[in-house]
Amino acid sequence: MQFIGIDLHANKFTCCYRDKRSADKRTETFDLTEAGLAVFCGTLTADTRVPERDETDVEVLKEQVLVHAAPFMREIGILTSMKGISVFTAIAIIADIIEVSRFKNSKYNTRYLRSAPKVSNSNTSTSMRETNKQGRKLAATLLTQSLNHVLDSSLKLRRWYERLCEYKKAGLVRTGLRRRVLAEIYQMLKKGEYHYARDAKKHEAKLAAYKKLLDFYHRRTFLQNFVLFSCSLCRSWFKSLEILS
Repeated sequence: MQFIGIDLHANKFTCCYRDKRSADKRTETFDLTEAGLAVFCGTLTADTRVPERDETDVEVLKEQVLVHAAPFMREIGILTSMKGISVFTAIAIIADIIEVSRFKNSKYNTRYLRSAPKVSNSNTSTSMRETNKQGRKLAATLLTQSLNHVLDSSLKLRRWYERLCEYKKAGLVRTGLRRRVLAEIYQMLKKGEYHYARDAKKHEAKLAAYKKLLDFYHRRTFLQNFVLFSCSLCRSWFKSLEILS
């Protein structure tokens, strides 16, 4: 039995052929053209198989998340304009929020994302309690890892953070910082505007890399489907020859 692996390049693709019995390996490179595909089909045999990808692999799962988030390109473009927000983090935020119109204001939004504490008022006092543990936590978890980059984008925010750290616990201050960032994100999505501290060059580089990944995925998917179809057609053709003979 012959197994075949595909490695896609810009205008070519490389195939690695491995024989199960002898364990011999060989590689051939073909042009990604009609003529190149025709030559590739000539290398197939009746027992050629294409191994399936391991869907439990972390990188494969991450790629699937990035690909399926393509319809939200507008929202991803807005969120990644903020320093420290990667495409993957932006997708996590979108997955938790879906639509900012669901929330009356930014307070409801931050509370839903586990970043606003419960407040209890009485006639004489106001007490702050823990954050809403029933809300979504994915966006809050990933955003917390990006807060240092967010602080670098605003001197005013950095001073606010350092001043509070002098007399409050670091964890509480980070929660407060995350709440402020999520409030900014809410306004950005609601108004459809980029972040005020956007670095145009780096922002465009993020989106260009994401679009390149999507283009590569679609071309590779086409090639894989073509290979699977060719192998199936080849097996059917050999089987029909055996029946006729």
